[in-house]
Amino acid sequence: MKRDNADAEHMASVSQAVTSLDYEDMRQQGSIVAISAAPALLGSEGRFSSYYVLQYDDAVGNQSVMSRPMLRLYRVQAELNDSRVFTHSNISSTEAHNQVIELVDMTQAPNHDGSTDLKQGDHINGSTTPSTNFHDLAASGFTGIDITVTSINALGATVAISYNDSGHEIPQAFTITDTLMSRGIIGADAYKLKTSARVAKTDPYSQAILTVNGKDFDVDFDINGDGDIITLDYQLPVGTLTTTSSCSLSCSFTFPKGTFILGIKDGKTVTSERITVPVKVAPWRTSRRPEPTHGMGIIPTC
Repeated sequence: MKRDNADAEHMASVSQAVTSLDYEDMRQQGSIVAISAAPALLGSEGRFSSYYVLQYDDAVGNQSVMSRPMLRLYRVQAELNDSRVFTHSNISSTEAHNQVIELVDMTQAPNHDGSTDLKQGDHINGSTTPSTNFHDLAASGFTGIDITVTSINALGATVAISYNDSGHEIPQAFTITDTLMSRGIIGADAYKLKTSARVAKTDPYSQAILTVNGKDFDVDFDINGDGDIITLDYQLPVGTLTTTSSCSLSCSFTFPKGTFILGIKDGKTVTSERITVPVKVAPWRTSRRPEPTHGMGIIPTC
């Protein structure tokens, strides 16, 4: 993005200075850098697309409370729906890294000691933590944006920006496994499964199917922020599991074809095949008399 209606360019790489707003000299308005791997940013509606923003802030104006200058990276998803309303929200979003604008938190980056802003020498791309992937997942949000902070001081920073396809691998064999095989299912639970790769839901309202002795039950599920743990919340009707249920009872969680986004190949979304994960019924309790579960059935025994 350039000031004063200057022609913008789509470049393979660039070295760019970033300075702060200076209220003492209004000719020095500071700068931000808006970065996108998609040409949409250069269009007339570019500000209503998905991109990253680098901003250098100093202790001036309403930022006078800052103890030091900061170079910060923001993830922006500013698309509008047909009613010209933001499709993402900073208020109602329940999905990790899925807001209109969020700070890319550098806390987990090497040698940061709890600092959220960028430091000299920092390097962030599609395979780092944090990353330049939307949703922080290469599977559904890979951008290829590669940013290196080449210098930073009290006057500003210089960043090198390029494209890097590192981390853009699509898993050849995607699997889901039971992380709680020793415990098994009970009448109601928040059951956890482990994925072999970081993924995202194709539809935020997707459901899994819990099958118990030939009966199917729709189950809501969520994926953690790292994209590799699935938590399924279910409550079986009273009587589904009884004291006569045996450990050989047939139980499984099934995810229909297309439930997960695995990646993007040749511009097309690659999704998962139908996956069924066998699970067991919870083992006998040590007591002779099974304990009730407050109206949600009896813990099964064998």
